Amino acid sequence: MHRAALVLTTIAALLAPRAVSAQADVPRAYMLDMKVEPTGVQAWVEYQQNHGARIHEALVDDGALLASDLWVRHTGGEYNLRYNYVLPDFGAVAEAGGRAAQHMDADAAAAGAGLTMSSESTDAIWYIGDSSFQDGWPMAPYAYESALEIEMGQLAQWKADFVRLVKPGLDRAVEQGLIVAWARLDHSIGGPWNTKVVLWMPSWEAMESVGDLLDPTVEDPASATAVGSAILNRVDIIWR
Repeated sequence: MHRAALVLTTIAALLAPRAVSAQADVPRAYMLDMKVEPTGVQAWVEYQQNHGARIHEALVDDGALLASDLWVRHTGGEYNLRYNYVLPDFGAVAEAGGRAAQHMDADAAAAGAGLTMSSESTDAIWYIGDSSFQDGWPMAPYAYESALEIEMGQLAQWKADFVRLVKPGLDRAVEQGLIVAWARLDHSIGGPWNTKVVLWMPSWEAMESVGDLLDPTVEDPASATAVGSAILNRVDIIWR
């Protein structure tokens, strides 16, 4: 297998044996985190710019993919590269690798053969549980991600608290231009986290507002104990 086809063909290998969810027709976000040598990160970025983006655009044209992006870690977390894919349904996740190979050419294969391989990787699939994406929203140079492990017995209440206490502040931040867009992702398969909140940020200066945006006590100070007690583990990562 060519290294250039690694990312999307990994999807097929990892997911094909698993049972398809009852909500198979719901769009999914597939995230593949990789740990590569720091000196090799730029080569992955250049490969994506010169070859990967073209392949992914062809998959979008085919209807096999809704969107894709490559993120590079700025601060936090264990992995320094992430491929993000938004796919129309669960079945498209398992089919994406083969569809990508159909668009591979000799130049892309040759360039991919020189990429530094990941020493460790992890993947997960998510539902887009709630979000705000405006038509024609501008490119955002930073993404702030808060990955959470919520006590399963309190997960439904945590989501309700998110809608009541966090979402209003995020929507106001979009209106004020502090963030470009946001999404709450709900777990489907893989990884230790069962929910994530991602904020797309227009500038590094805007990052200073993140803490307040994700703090439910801003809306309701009395909620601090109830909401905080549901969180078993958390990691915050800034991507570019």
